[in-house]
Amino acid sequence: MLVMALGLSYKTAPLALLERMVFQPQSLPTALAALRQYCSHGVILSTCNRVEVYALVGHHDSGRRALLRFLQDYHHLAAADIEPYSYVLTQADAVGHLFRVAAGLDSMMLGETQIIGQVRAAYATAQEHGAPGAVLARLFRQALEVGKRAHRETRICHSAVSLSAAAVELARLQLGDLRRHTALVVGAGETSRLA
Repeated sequence: MLVMALGLSYKTAPLALLERMVFQPQSLPTALAALRQYCSHGVILSTCNRVEVYALVGHHDSGRRALLRFLQDYHHLAAADIEPYSYVLTQADAVGHLFRVAAGLDSMMLGETQIIGQVRAAYATAQEHGAPGAVLARLFRQALEVGKRAHRETRICHSAVSLSAAAVELARLQLGDLRRHTALVVGAGETSRLA
C-alpha cells in the first residue's frame, strides 16, 4: 500500500475552483463515506487555501485516478476542471508535505497557526467516522506533533500568521492608530471575521 496525497492549493489552482471544491465541516462525514468507495482509508483536509485527500492506495496510477474521480464525482466537476491544477505525492513526499502543512510551512502566510487546528479537525473527523486506518492515523498524529514542535521550538509563528493579521498590521503601519479610522470588511468567511 502507498500513502498518497492528492490535492489542489492556492499555489496550483484558481480561487474560484478552490471555492467550488471546499468540503464544508458538516459534509465531511458524508464525504468520508463516499471516499471509501474509492480507497480503503482516507482523510480529507479542506481549508480556504487547500483541498487535499490523504489515502492508502494500492498503486500510484490507479490510486491517482481513483482520488481524482472521487473529487470529480463528489463535486460534480469534469476531469479537465481538476486535473491540470492537482498535485499527487506518494510515500515520503506525501508524508513530508503533510508535515510542512501542519507546521505552517506550506501556508500562504508562513508559520500561520490556524492550519494545525484544521489538520487536527480533519483527522478527528476521519477518526470519528472510521476512515483513516492505522497507517494514516499514525501519520496524522505524527504530523500534529511536528506542527506543535515547529511552533514551540522555532520563531516561525512570531510574526503576523494570518492574512487578516498581516492586513491589519499593514493598515496600522500606513494609518497609525486604527481606533481613529473606520473600515469596511467585505466577506462572510473566517478571514473576514478575524480582520
